[in-house]
Amino acid sequence: MKAFLKNTLSNPVYVCGGIFLLSAGALVFALSMQHLAGLQPCDLCLWQRVPFVITAVLGLAGIIAAAKHDRLKISSFTVFLSSLTFFVGGGLGFYHAGVEQHWWRSFLSGCRVTLPDSSESILEFIQNAKAVPCDNVPWAFMGLSMAGWNAIMSLTAAVVCMAAAILLARRANNFI
Repeated sequence: MKAFLKNTLSNPVYVCGGIFLLSAGALVFALSMQHLAGLQPCDLCLWQRVPFVITAVLGLAGIIAAAKHDRLKISSFTVFLSSLTFFVGGGLGFYHAGVEQHWWRSFLSGCRVTLPDSSESILEFIQNAKAVPCDNVPWAFMGLSMAGWNAIMSLTAAVVCMAAAILLARRANNFI
């Protein structure tokens, strides 16, 4: 099993392809939940999509670079950058899960609701109000919201990508 993992994580096509598929799959899932299931994203939900867009592009760049063996260092670097990006995405997911659980308040002004003083202003506020607050949990699976699952998935991907980046760098420098 150890040899299988080492061989898989030191193959730039498998690793970069996996990064792309994971990222594209997460984006397709989020967009499907939005457009097919009718779950409207809050501001933090939208922020959490950005790292997946970045890692999808990095995954494609790594696959293109892996087409030539002399570009293995480039693939290793794209995997390393993906690891850092997944770590940021996991942090955003954890932060959003904390907002949903009311562990802390969101730093985004669009996530906080403050009512105006006058009744006319309140009516105008209600008509123009954002429909989805950041502390709302519109969907959960096994007790975890999408933000919670994002945190777990992204942080796991960050660790796996870091290990793969190390193995790919070792392979590029003929240490394997």
